[in-house]
Amino acid sequence: MRRISSCRFLVMGPVVLLTAMSPVRGDVTLDSLVNKGEYAKAVKYAEDEVPAADRDVDFWVTLAKAYRNVKGVQEASVKEKECLESAQKANPSHPRVYLGFGRYSFERKDYAEAQKHFMKSYLLKRTAEAAEGMALSSAKLKQWDKARDAAESAVNLDSTVHEPRLILADLYLKGKEYEDAAEQLERIVAKEESNVEHWKNLALCYKSLDDEAGLARVDPRIIKLDEKHIPSRKRHAEYTLAKKDTATALKLYKELAILEPDEPKTFERLYAISRAKGQIKDATLYLKNYLVLDSANAPYRRALGDLLYEQKDLGGAIAAYRKTRALDPKVDKIYKRYLDALLKKERKEEAAKVMTAAIAAKETDARLYEAVGDIHREKKRFEDAVKMYEGALKTAPENVRVLTALAECRAKAGDTKNAILTY
Repeated sequence: MRRISSCRFLVMGPVVLLTAMSPVRGDVTLDSLVNKGEYAKAVKYAEDEVPAADRDVDFWVTLAKAYRNVKGVQEASVKEKECLESAQKANPSHPRVYLGFGRYSFERKDYAEAQKHFMKSYLLKRTAEAAEGMALSSAKLKQWDKARDAAESAVNLDSTVHEPRLILADLYLKGKEYEDAAEQLERIVAKEESNVEHWKNLALCYKSLDDEAGLARVDPRIIKLDEKHIPSRKRHAEYTLAKKDTATALKLYKELAILEPDEPKTFERLYAISRAKGQIKDATLYLKNYLVLDSANAPYRRALGDLLYEQKDLGGAIAAYRKTRALDPKVDKIYKRYLDALLKKERKEEAAKVMTAAIAAKETDARLYEAVGDIHREKKRFEDAVKMYEGALKTAPENVRVLTALAECRAKAGDTKNAILTY
């Protein structure tokens, strides 16, 4: 974060320093009561026990603070101003006097006047309180350069200040100074742990800085504080999935499925995780949801067919495989299960037609050749049957049943010579 040696915008006339003319002593009792927040007791003590003639500048300023915070006292604000005026008479160049006037004006929304008083206090003594007052007043006046300078001064003078950090975080974010903004927001969220907007802004910084580790720390806080925040869930789901924390990823994607039911990627991830875990029924459900949103995806339609096949839903598998081929006639790794399902469901004519594509894709075996050959033989398509049986014999040349069927079909197709050789 930038550090500045002084507020560049502080330009004032000569200031007469009279501090040495009025010894500072204050009042221990009054200070103690005000520090403990016992403002009513402080006011009573001052009015009953300390005559005006015995009050110095610090006494007047502290009493003004008591009047500013006390409850149930008539004309407390009038008394506050009178105390500040008395303090100014006691020492017109004491920095605490102008701090008091600055706070008095600020609470009455006279921000220009407040800014002037805080500037005077800062010139007399560089304090974080004065710089903070200038920052807040300047922000209210939308004088952002002054607000920034003063806020940076306040932070440099006292790292525990909070309001100036809020101003700086906002200004840095608007200027896309994400590293500086992140520095401020890290301190801010430490004090305002339940303010989700600060966490979201910090996440924006980390995202802009490609800080994966930072996002991994921040996103869980956002998720906890905002049960409907989608971006943090998406990021953390992807992060945990990459780290093989599938339990967390699965939980987050389930939440996203409810929050964003029209996002196909969510269901794609749920399907993949469930499939990897062997949760076939869940994987099937998620994949069906995905295909509602992306119905033209042939590979995933084929995957649905495989899931249904594994669950012995042969009718569903056949329907999925049909749709897959309609979407992409060149799709691969489909035919063995497709043909097996057709044969088991005795959808013989479809099996015979699909076999042609399976042969072209080189996705068949001796068992399927034989089964489709039997279909052609049964339908008296002997030449087609011969081709199938010949295909079966290429990998199972000693299959007696196929040899016999081949000879029979050759004979019935009129190829007597080869039929005799086959026998």
